[in-house]
Amino acid sequence: MTNPNNPREVTRRNFLSDLAVGATGAVALTALSSDAALAAGVMPAASAAAEWDLTWIDRLTGKYRTVFDAPEVNEGTVFTNAQVFHMGFKEVYDATDADMQAVLVLRHRGVVMAFNDAMWEKYALGAESKVANAEKVNPFTREMANLKNRGTIFLACNLAASRRAREIAQRLGLNADDVKKELYANLIPGVIVQTSGVFATIRAQQAGCSFMKSG
Repeated sequence: MTNPNNPREVTRRNFLSDLAVGATGAVALTALSSDAALAAGVMPAASAAAEWDLTWIDRLTGKYRTVFDAPEVNEGTVFTNAQVFHMGFKEVYDATDADMQAVLVLRHRGVVMAFNDAMWEKYALGAESKVANAEKVNPFTREMANLKNRGTIFLACNLAASRRAREIAQRLGLNADDVKKELYANLIPGVIVQTSGVFATIRAQQAGCSFMKSG
């Protein structure tokens, strides 16, 4: 995780965090023309890319790759879908974990799944996300740990995290920058912050992943 306080966020935050991404919220690679992709920063210059951890792209070497887009918590559907992905390709093709790679993009309201139990309890993220029996814990940490052991890559949206931090700060009368720093200090181990979930989803597709909406 690098540069969670990127100054470029100020000019792009409202546009990308509120982007509808179509009626269903799906992020399809073909939705951007090459010119529009360049304008939106989908393929950043080397100097810009250095500000963010993109090493996960080089780890995408499996034969079967899918990016799961999770804009909502939705009872942890993204984790169920990733598990079914593994199960299906194992059953049909006898694929090993090395053959299969899932990339989970936690963005928009779904970004709260990237934070640990301490943040869920302190900031009532379970109640905010309407998740039952989650007053003191992130109920998805066990599933995330199991998937991580199978090679799953977890990406979190910086724009969404910034927005959640502002909402928490407004609700509790706190400083938004301080809340954001605390959230990032309490990421689930292995989660990598990206400039936006839209960027992460498109970049994963460019690296050979198929796409599935999961939230």
